[in-house]
Amino acid sequence: MTEGGNAGVNMEHEVREAELNARRQDRQEIPLTPRELFKPSFLSERGIRTVMTRGIAGIGSTILLQKFIVDWVEEKANQDIQYVFTFPFRELNLVKSEKQSLLDLICLFYTEMKEMDFIEARDCKVLFIFEDLDDYRYPLHFQSNERWHDVNAKTSVDMLLTNLIRGSLLPSALVWITARPAASEMIPADCINLLTQVRGFTDVQKKRYFRKKFRDQTEATRLLAHLNSSRSLYIMCHIPLFSWIIATVFERRFAVTDREEKNTSVTQLFAHYVILQTSIKNSKYHGGNSSIPRWTDDDRDYLLKIGKLAYQQLEKGATEFNADDIKACGLDVVEATVRSGLITELFSGMNTMFQQRVFCFVHLSIQEFLAALYVFMYFRLNHRNILDSPVVPPITRLFKEPTLVELLKIAVDKALQSPNGHLDMFLRFLLGLAPDSSLELFRSFIPLTGSSAQSVEETAQYIRKKIRENAYPDRSVSACTALALSLCLFLPGLTLNLREVSRTPGNFRK
Repeated sequence: MTEGGNAGVNMEHEVREAELNARRQDRQEIPLTPRELFKPSFLSERGIRTVMTRGIAGIGSTILLQKFIVDWVEEKANQDIQYVFTFPFRELNLVKSEKQSLLDLICLFYTEMKEMDFIEARDCKVLFIFEDLDDYRYPLHFQSNERWHDVNAKTSVDMLLTNLIRGSLLPSALVWITARPAASEMIPADCINLLTQVRGFTDVQKKRYFRKKFRDQTEATRLLAHLNSSRSLYIMCHIPLFSWIIATVFERRFAVTDREEKNTSVTQLFAHYVILQTSIKNSKYHGGNSSIPRWTDDDRDYLLKIGKLAYQQLEKGATEFNADDIKACGLDVVEATVRSGLITELFSGMNTMFQQRVFCFVHLSIQEFLAALYVFMYFRLNHRNILDSPVVPPITRLFKEPTLVELLKIAVDKALQSPNGHLDMFLRFLLGLAPDSSLELFRSFIPLTGSSAQSVEETAQYIRKKIRENAYPDRSVSACTALALSLCLFLPGLTLNLREVSRTPGNFRK
C-alpha cells in the first residue's frame, strides 16, 4: 500500500491501473503499513481521521483490512483504538429502507453492543471500516443531506453514512473506506484526509508466489517463462486474484498436457477457469472426467443460466442476490451455490436478521466474465442482441438479424454511458470473446463464423471515433483512453490500432 495522491474523482480503467501500478513500483515508492495510517506522526501532526484506500478488483484490499484487524486483536498495533466496527457495503444494502440511529446501526451488526453508552466519550477511540464502496447500490447525497450530529436520533442510512464520513456525526471517530477506483468518486475529495492505493504484487513477489504455489519447480519455471513471453498476462499478475487463477488453470493444464500455449489473452484465461470449475463440478457430482471434458447440451444450458444470473445482477449494479434470483434463472440453488465453484454464500449475522440467504459470485470479475459470456452465447445461439434498445420496433428485430458489429457497438456505448464504469470489465470480456480463437474452448456448442476479425476491427475503429469525438462527457478523457489502450490485454489483435490513438494528443483534448 502506498500514498495515492489527492483524493477525488478517478475514472482510470482498472486494467490500465494495474499497468500504471507496476510502473510506479519500478520507481521504488515507499510502502505504507496499515498500522501507520492513523498515527499523528504520519504525514501530519494532527493525525488522520478519514482514509480512502483504492484498489482494483482482486488486488488484496480485503486481506489488508483483515491484517489490520488481526494485528489489532493480537495487540501488535493500534492499541489506542478501543473498538473497530466493520460494515461491508453489500450488507448495508439490506438495511437501506430502515430508519435508525447510528447506535441502532451498530447494534444491528454487533448485537453484543446493545448496552453501549460510551461511544461519544472523549477517551473512547472508535474506528469504522466501510468495505467495498463499489458494492453499494444507492447514492450518497453529500451535497443535499443536512448536517446530522445526534447518534441517538433515527434517520436514513444515507444520512448516517454521509455525516459520519464528513465528520459531522461522531467527529472523534476514525473512518476507513475501501473502494474500486471508479467508485471512489462517490466520496467528495474534501471528506478524505488520506488517499492510499493497494499496489498488489511486485515483480519479485510474483515470482515468489508462483514458486510457492507449485510443488514441482519445473512447472513453476515453465509458467514463469510463459508469463514473461506474454506482456498482458505478466501485467495482470500484479493482481493476486489473477495470479491465483493463472496458477489454478496452468496447474491443471500441466497435469493433462505438455503442450505450450502462446499468446493467451486475459479473456481466454478466464474462460479456462470457468471451464475448469465446470469440469470439476461434472467430475465430482456427475461422474464425468475432469481431465477430458466432454461438453453436453446440459453444460451449455448451465452456462447460459448462470451467465444470465450474472448479467441481470450486473445490469442492476448488484453483487449479491438471493435464492429467488437464482431460481428465476432456472438454476437449482444447490447446484449453483455448492457445486459450481463460481458462486458462494455470504455468511453473516445480517443474513439471519433479515431471514434470508445471500449469495454472490466468488469474485466480481468472474461475474463480469460470465455476464459477457451469456450475452455472446445468446447472440450466437439465438441470433438475438439482448443489449438492443427496447425502443427498436419488434417488427424490425423480426426481419433484420443483428450483426456482431452492432452487438459490440451497443456494448461500447453502454459502457461509456455508465458514469461509474461498472460495465467496463464486462465490455472488455465481451470484446475478448469476439475472435473465433477465444471460442475454441466452447466450440462444441458455440458456432464459429470465421468472420469475427472484420467485426473486431470495425469495433476498434468505432472506439477510436468515440474517443476523438469526446462523445461521453460524463466519462473523463483518461477513462476513454485507458479503456481503449487496455483492450489490447483482453484482445491482442487490437494492440496496434488502439495504440495509434494514444500517439495523437489532439484526440484527447476536451
